Amino acid sequence: MSRYYESRNLPWVDTSTKSMKYGRVYVCLESGEDASLTLYNGGNSKLPAYLIYFVLKIVFGSEWIKRLDTFHLARSSRWQVEIILKTEDSKEYRLYSCEDSSNEPCCSSKITVLNGGIASFSIQAKDATPLLKEIIEDYPPIFLPRYKNYRYTYFFPTNNFFFYPNELNLAKLPELKRRLQQETASIKPEIDSFWQKAIAAGEPSGIEESIEALKCLEVFLA
Repeated sequence: MSRYYESRNLPWVDTSTKSMKYGRVYVCLESGEDASLTLYNGGNSKLPAYLIYFVLKIVFGSEWIKRLDTFHLARSSRWQVEIILKTEDSKEYRLYSCEDSSNEPCCSSKITVLNGGIASFSIQAKDATPLLKEIIEDYPPIFLPRYKNYRYTYFFPTNNFFFYPNELNLAKLPELKRRLQQETASIKPEIDSFWQKAIAAGEPSGIEESIEALKCLEVFLA
């Protein structure tokens, strides 16, 4: 089966804290067999979690949720999302799945958020929207700035952004992806809990409903 890559490296600036943060991320959607979604932080970059919605919208267009949900809805396995609070400042969002009832469930994808920043990740594309739903709920952006007279605390400059080099060194990315896959595969869920809570294949991720609820809350609190 042919593989198709859609990628972009994107600079970002965050001014929501006293000290301005900036960096550059590489985002890649690999279609075909074993489709995957990768986000790689360049250098010391650590993308704020509340910006993931906008980054994916810029890279993949306004229909990015529907595109990623297509992978999720085509899955053939039961699934469950679990959020692990590793430390006070560190959360790990895991998706467990099992291809059929004769196999033991395993962790197929994980995303870590540390001090409000998303660590580099490479996950199965079919796991993206269930995991991103939880992250967006925990770290929501402002979806409707006109209702809050919102002063933007972020922007995405053009490629001549002088704070950060235009190119990313991706030489370490293959090794990082292998390490992340090994770490993920080593995680084993509690089997009884999985079968009690697992959601059937074909059930929606709920990400669109969560975003609409957050928008309604913004209007209500405006």
